[in-house]
This record gives sequence, C-alpha cells and structure tokens, in this order.
Amino acid sequence: NPIDPGTGFSGVGQAYIDMSLGRDAEALKRVDAVEKKERAARGETDADASWRNPGLSMVWYIRGKIYGKKGDFKDPAKCIDAYTNYLQYTTDKPSAYANRGVAHEALYLQLRFSDKAAAEKHLDMALADYATALEVDPTYKAAHQHRGFALFKYKKDNAAAMREIEAALKLDPIYVAVLLD
Repeated sequence: NPIDPGTGFSGVGQAYIDMSLGRDAEALKRVDAVEKKERAARGETDADASWRNPGLSMVWYIRGKIYGKKGDFKDPAKCIDAYTNYLQYTTDKPSAYANRGVAHEALYLQLRFSDKAAAEKHLDMALADYATALEVDPTYKAAHQHRGFALFKYKKDNAAAMREIEAALKLDPIYVAVLLD
C-alpha cells in the first residue's frame, strides 16, 4: 500500500480521511482500488473468495464504517460482512464488534415481522457482539449503551439493561447517548 506522492498518504490512509470527511463514495473507490491492486499483485481475480490480506484489514474496517454510517443501513448484511472480514485479523478493536452488533440489530428490526426466527438470531448476535466489545475493552461505553438499549427494548430484560446503562454512566456520568436512549 504505497504512499501517494500527491497526498502523502497511502490509499487506505486517504480512504480513511475521505470517509472521515463524509466523502464515502471516494473512500469506497479508494479501498476497492487498493484491494484490486493487491489482488492483481498476487495474481488473483476478484472472484477469488479465498483472498484475504491481513495487511489490508483496514479496507474492511472502512467499508464497515461506511456501510453502517450513522445507522443508515441500506444493506446491513454488507456492514456485517465487512466487519467480519476485518475481525478475522484484528480482534482488539471494540468498535468493530459494537458496530457489527448495531448492524445485526438493524437486521433484527428489518426482519422481526417477516422472519421472527432470523430476527431473533440477529438480535442474539448483536448482544454477543456488544459483549465481546466489552471483553476487549470493559470501558467501551458505547457497547454498554447499545447492549442496554437492546436488552431493554427488545429482550424486555430491564434489570440487565439497567446494569449496562449504569455501567456506561459510571464510566462517564454525562454520557449523553445513554441519557437520550
């Protein structure tokens, strides 16, 4: 992933900047180009499903962030897939687990009336992802917030939900996201 002399950043670095500035289409084009170039260097095709390069795990993280940006899930399955690919190589980033959990929760909401069994599976996966995020970093307050909200709203487990919300507020007494949920 060489440095672009025009920007001073690697393709992945520039994609992260683009994503941070809301230029999602440009960011996706950049990560696609980086991945395509890497595949070509390895003599692999786009259809080669076995291709993975741990050095390019950020390509998947960036895709996951974009596919799940601001909870606007047009295709939560793409977000889940991107974070799953990222987590094959990088397991120490709690936000990846929490963000994948949010995408599972989005699928739960999409499926809860049409396919209750599949919806419940996604809700359980969301809760598991939030729990894993907290195993990685017990101080990750967003995971406490999301887990608490899901336990309260969908599982109707008020006691467990309160424990999560209280844990988030103990970490940050003015954590606004928890107070608004």
